[in-house]
Amino acid sequence: NDYGVPSGEGVRIRMQQKRYEAAGEAADPMPGFTRLKFRIADSDYRHDEIESSGEVGTTFRNRATESRLELRHGGATSGTVGVQLQDREISALGEEAIVPKTRSRAAAVFVVEEKDFGAWSADAGIRFERESRRPEGELPRRDFSLATPALGLVWRVAGDYRLALSATQAQRAPSVEELYTHGAHHATATFEIGDAGLRKEVSRNVDITLRKAAGETRWKVNVYANRIRDFVYAAAEDADGDDVADRVDEEGALDPGGEFLVQRFTQGGARFRGVEAEFEFRPANSGYGVRVFGDLTRGRLAGGENLPRIAPARIGFGADLAAGAWGASLAAIHAFQQRRTAPLESPTPAYTRLDAELTWRLQGEKGRTVLLFLQGTNLLDEEIRVHTSYLKNLAPQMGRSFTAGMRAEF
Repeated sequence: NDYGVPSGEGVRIRMQQKRYEAAGEAADPMPGFTRLKFRIADSDYRHDEIESSGEVGTTFRNRATESRLELRHGGATSGTVGVQLQDREISALGEEAIVPKTRSRAAAVFVVEEKDFGAWSADAGIRFERESRRPEGELPRRDFSLATPALGLVWRVAGDYRLALSATQAQRAPSVEELYTHGAHHATATFEIGDAGLRKEVSRNVDITLRKAAGETRWKVNVYANRIRDFVYAAAEDADGDDVADRVDEEGALDPGGEFLVQRFTQGGARFRGVEAEFEFRPANSGYGVRVFGDLTRGRLAGGENLPRIAPARIGFGADLAAGAWGASLAAIHAFQQRRTAPLESPTPAYTRLDAELTWRLQGEKGRTVLLFLQGTNLLDEEIRVHTSYLKNLAPQMGRSFTAGMRAEF
């Protein structure tokens, strides 16, 4: 990929990624186990931040190898035991490097067990993990021990109706970027400041879902609540006390007209709560279906302040139709105005996004197919600013656009 960054300096990004992955499974691999599954993946990500002069200012690189092994068993209870390993090295090279070369390693073991009790089914699991961060230079090394237990219950109320309850206590180690970043990040137009002393996050989560899972009419309602100790997030600052989020130049010096918005990684107690709902109607053998959905999230610090970059409430509608080789779909999403902002954060206006697609499928021999499609995006040509984006005040999403293409499978 080669794309521009909406900044005053004309910076662009040249990005490439290579990924190799192998996976497999075996039935009855050993006594007591019914299935063995494994996966190993190696990825090499790199992007160059290129100045308007054509010179490479910074090169970001992320190399990672991850492997996972699972063994499935039956018996009085059925379940899975497994192990997961990860080795990752992240680096930023050049005069404008903002994160030191750091190696991260993680090793985890986990077990999940399931059992039916008539109209009830239950699953329980636990994961133990050890993670390390090893930066070059004088920055402190960090080690984290993590444990995540989980419990889930499903009640088959009647017919196709299900009531599900899950409870977890999850722990997360701060990322390399959250711990060690310091400097101007052109891709997000921010000056990021990490904190090498960040503690692990500990969250307690409850999730309740009621749904109708089969038939022509299906629906789902889900509510959740999360209480997080030492939640890590990036927040704006006001060092000069003018009630405006600080902006700085590339060296980090205060400048009201500076290109970069200061974002400091910090942590504190936080609470999230939300609701999601969905309704779908798809008559048998009709060739069409409709869907209506909505979601709402609230996120606050323990002191009552709103957290930054929390998505606004949304409602949406979708419809699709298939007739022979032809297909068509329409999707509309309305995002409400987001005024529940964090200190120093700007609100975003409401918008409605309307997308559509028309397809024609040609069926060939031996499973070969060719799909011709025409897609229209943001057909109302709305100005869409995504509240979760660091660049919402600089770059809206693209306006009305059309894409024609062909996809072949053989």
